[in-house]
Amino acid sequence: MPQQHCDPDVLAMAAVDGTDLSEADRAHLATCAQCADDLAGFRSVVAVGRDSADVALVTPPPSVWEAVQAEIRPGSDARETSPTAGGATVTSLDSRRERGRPAGWTRWLPVGVAAAAGAVFGGLVMSATGGSSPSPAPAAPQVVAQAQLAALSDGVDTIGSGQALFEKDADGKDILVLDTENLEQASGYYQVWLINPDTSGLISLGTVGSGAQEVTFPVPAGIDPKDFSVVDISDEPLDGDPNHSKVSVLRGKLEV
Repeated sequence: MPQQHCDPDVLAMAAVDGTDLSEADRAHLATCAQCADDLAGFRSVVAVGRDSADVALVTPPPSVWEAVQAEIRPGSDARETSPTAGGATVTSLDSRRERGRPAGWTRWLPVGVAAAAGAVFGGLVMSATGGSSPSPAPAAPQVVAQAQLAALSDGVDTIGSGQALFEKDADGKDILVLDTENLEQASGYYQVWLINPDTSGLISLGTVGSGAQEVTFPVPAGIDPKDFSVVDISDEPLDGDPNHSKVSVLRGKLEV
């Protein structure tokens, strides 16, 4: 019998508002890398979203959505239409039913629409600028400090490793770029922290999955890597407690 994975909607709600997971889901997460990584990904998205609460969103003109619809609409040879008495057009779904849909089509449709929207919007921008010459490349992030991450000598045994870069992006905002390798499956989930070793102050940046990951975290304004000089990855239990579990798997000191 195939393995029953956790409902993605349940994992998403747990990441958004701390909804308690059932005992069965917690037991499954302890042994399933896929579901644990899904939960870590949801938590990372939530963390980024909350840190971006002050970003102003601009409503695109109607032409953008019209272009998206044109981009994702099947070709004329795949459409079988016939006019109705009222002049409307009815599309036959018979040929589409015969072809069927690949597994996960419904679940990933919004992702496909978003990708198509990005592609169309990029095309619109190129058209607006004439398309003759590309826009100047954005400035490369400036590396302010970096750290090599390794297991603590008196901590949890792990074969993982990593590197952290404290950078300023093209907009002058601080970010932490984390690149990890060979992280084993967490007993709960992996949380990323900046620590001030003098005051024991902690800043939670977000989550990272097992295996090999490269994740970028926004850093709150005003954080000096000379003060919050320790990058720490902890193994956190699924207990809803936001505090550090005191179980660190990787750690390193930022060298400015």
